[in-house]
Amino acid sequence: MRPLGAATYGFLYRSTLEEALTALAELGMREVELTASPPHLWPAGAGAYERLRLARRLRRLGLTVVSVNPTYLDLNLVSLNPAIRKATLGELESCIELCHDLEGQLVVVIGGRRHGLLPSPLEDATGVLKRGLERLLRRASALGVRLGLEAAPSLFLERTQDVVAVIEEMADPGLRLVFDSANVFTAEDPLPAWRLASAHAGLVHLSDTTRSRWTHGAVGTGDVPFPALAEAIALTGYAGPSVLEVVDGADPAGSLARSVAALAPLGWGA
Repeated sequence: MRPLGAATYGFLYRSTLEEALTALAELGMREVELTASPPHLWPAGAGAYERLRLARRLRRLGLTVVSVNPTYLDLNLVSLNPAIRKATLGELESCIELCHDLEGQLVVVIGGRRHGLLPSPLEDATGVLKRGLERLLRRASALGVRLGLEAAPSLFLERTQDVVAVIEEMADPGLRLVFDSANVFTAEDPLPAWRLASAHAGLVHLSDTTRSRWTHGAVGTGDVPFPALAEAIALTGYAGPSVLEVVDGADPAGSLARSVAALAPLGWGA
C-alpha cells in the first residue's frame, strides 16, 4: 500500500488546529500536511515555544509532517508589485523555517497568478518567478527542506508541462513537483500529465473535481479517473508521499474518511 496522509486545510475555519490534528489521528493518518494560514497557524507569528508545543502535540498523536502549505489567496510570487513579492517571499521563508523546525520535508509553492483582464507578459512573470525561487531555494537548502512547485488554475503555470519546464531549467535538486489531481484535471488529461511529472514528483495531492466546476472534493464525488491514475502512478514506481487535500468545510472528517475508503482498493492506505 502507498502511504496516505491528509492536509489540515478542510478544517481551517471549522476547528482549531489541535482539533484538526486529533481528527486526522483518529482517522488513522500518520502523515500530515499543515496548512500554514490563520486562524490555524501563522508561521511568522509562531515563536519557539509555540513550535515546540506543536511538535510535542504531533508526536503524541503519532503524526509526522510531510509538507507545509500556505493558502495562496493572498500570496503571489509573480506579482510585478515589489511590495506584494516581498511579502510573499517573507511568508514562504517563514514556512520553510517552520517546516524545518517540525522536521517536515517540503514546502508547497504555487507560482502565482496573472490578472484575468490584463495578464502581465509571460516572460516577465517567469523571470520574476525564477528569481524568487532562487532566493527560496537558498534558504531551503540551508535548512534541509525541499520546495514543491504545483500547477494551479491561475493564468500562470496551469499545466504540468509549464511546471516541468521551470524545474528542468532551474536544475536544482531541492526543487520538486507537486502533482495535484484536481488542479491538473482542470487543465489537461491527468494520465499523460502524470507520465510527464513523475520523474520530478516529490508529493501527490489527491482530491476530486468535476469538469464544470473546480473543487477539492472527496474522492469519488467528481470526474477525476482515480483507478486509471492509480495504475499510472504504480507503473512509474513513485514512492513519495501522497496527501489527501480535500477541502470540505461542512464535513472535513467525513469527506476524508470517504476518500480513504475510496482509495484503499486502489493501493493507498493510511
